[in-house]
Amino acid sequence: MILQEQRRLRLWLYKSSLFISVLFLIGFSIVLPVDSIVQAIQSENNGFNTIIVIGSLAVFFVAAVTILIGRMLLHKSCLKDIPRRYIPVTNADLPHKSSRKMVIHNMERSKKLSGLFKTPKDPVIHPGLEPPARCDDPNTPKILPEYLNYKICIKSATDRLKYYGLFLNSASDDVKSSQTFTDLVKSQFIKGNHNKRQVQRAKDFIELYERIRFSGDEVSRSEFIQFAENCIYFSDLMITMDITKVGLGNISTRSQLSFNIAGSSVDRKLRKLNTARSNQISRLSSGQYPDITAFRYDTSNSDYHRQETDEDDFALDDMDYFPSVPPYMIRRNSTNTVSMRIPTSNSDDQYNLGFNEIGDEDIQNNDQIRRYMSNTSKTDSFKTVIHNG
Repeated sequence: MILQEQRRLRLWLYKSSLFISVLFLIGFSIVLPVDSIVQAIQSENNGFNTIIVIGSLAVFFVAAVTILIGRMLLHKSCLKDIPRRYIPVTNADLPHKSSRKMVIHNMERSKKLSGLFKTPKDPVIHPGLEPPARCDDPNTPKILPEYLNYKICIKSATDRLKYYGLFLNSASDDVKSSQTFTDLVKSQFIKGNHNKRQVQRAKDFIELYERIRFSGDEVSRSEFIQFAENCIYFSDLMITMDITKVGLGNISTRSQLSFNIAGSSVDRKLRKLNTARSNQISRLSSGQYPDITAFRYDTSNSDYHRQETDEDDFALDDMDYFPSVPPYMIRRNSTNTVSMRIPTSNSDDQYNLGFNEIGDEDIQNNDQIRRYMSNTSKTDSFKTVIHNG
């Protein structure tokens, strides 16, 4: 009670003294213009009187403005000494003890709540951007980098086609500037294709791409993953396609994965494969049955590890694209793949072995071939077998 009375007394003295000081300032300041006006009235020189009156008013105005601006600057300089994030928790700021305790208690509570609010209770997943791990669903495997912009990644596929001539990671020298991503998907996987499942998937791929690029809506994570799966599917499909197939004239199978075959370029090796295929057809027409054709790819930049599913949903099992009996794919290690085409019978009398030289490791005798065939002859020749080494 005594403290409050003392504060009131100090406040009253401050306000009263300030009021008296302002009155004295105004009184002393107004003396000059009043005296000048009185003297000018008594004088008979009107010009001189006018100069005195105007000069006294100007001096009074300048003095008033100077005092006002000085007061403002002094006030701002005093405020600068106070911290911007200053919280009044000291005895001098809050003399009331209970108020200080309440302020300190709420500050500690806010600190705890801020730590809890940084990690949301439920997953926060917005379309268009991959959420960070702390906001993502813990039951969902984290396969994409944080803050990945889905639409920019998908747009890069069309930019690579437009500026670099790359379609699904395959180089093309004859892509026209007027051809779009949709046009190439139609020409490569829909026109002339008798595989209904591939045609339907290509149509779904086009629909998904156009919805993502031109709908104006943000891309969801499920749509982005579906788009990426389709890109991988059709990219693998292009590698396993027959390059003589109608509709593939504009796209080269020179993948950006840098396939090097026995130290030669891809074009030379593909020409050898086409020549070998023609020789096989001529031998078949003459009654000679070539049993095995072996060739080797150096896949140092990719391991092509694919896992079979119940839906048989990857390109190697789409048999309608192969012009002849499909090959068995035997995976030996992470750096090479040997592809063989073998008849269903495993009788030794039927084998007329012919090989092409394939790089550093050559197959030298029939015993080695029979060991290869012993692993695959029990399987129907119209299936694909992949052994991981």
